[in-house]
Amino acid sequence: GGLSGVLGWTYFAAWSASFYPQAIQNYVRRSVVGLSFDFALLNLIAFGCYSAFNLALFLSPTVQAEYAAAHHSSSAVRSNDVF
Repeated sequence: GGLSGVLGWTYFAAWSASFYPQAIQNYVRRSVVGLSFDFALLNLIAFGCYSAFNLALFLSPTVQAEYAAAHHSSSAVRSNDVF
């Protein structure tokens, strides 16, 4: 629906923008003090897994059929969950 789409895209924009302040601050200071490389790496891995999950549910008819059979409903993944 319309509200779900607006909320999804708003979440996506806010989540994406949340990473820029630290990067900009590091660039201005010419330092990575305060940046946790473990956090950055684990966040990247988590995002990769989340993306693979959403892409499979959004694009693969096989995965969509398996999901529908297991949950008796269609996937709730929308384009804003993928892009």
